[in-house]
Amino acid sequence: MTTRAERLTQQVERRMRTMARERQRLAHVKARQRALARKAVQQRCLAVGKLVQAHGLFTLPGSDLIQLLELLGQLVQECPDPVAVLEGLLHPGGSGAS
Repeated sequence: MTTRAERLTQQVERRMRTMARERQRLAHVKARQRALARKAVQQRCLAVGKLVQAHGLFTLPGSDLIQLLELLGQLVQECPDPVAVLEGLLHPGGSGAS
């Protein structure tokens, strides 16, 4: 026959094991989520690289491509509608392709 203290100790031990299993499951789920996020980023990088190549930007010298992408990044961060801004610059008379 076990005492109350022994039963409580056993209960605590069971709960600790359960918590450890749940932490392992959570860690596994988070690892899968990170892997999926990493895969999505890799796919997007590949798609952007293919677009850069398809539109002839690979023909630019590396320094020009870097500068162009830095400016584009700045435009995207600072403008609510960067596509409209670029269309306005490329087609000032409003004859955009949209």
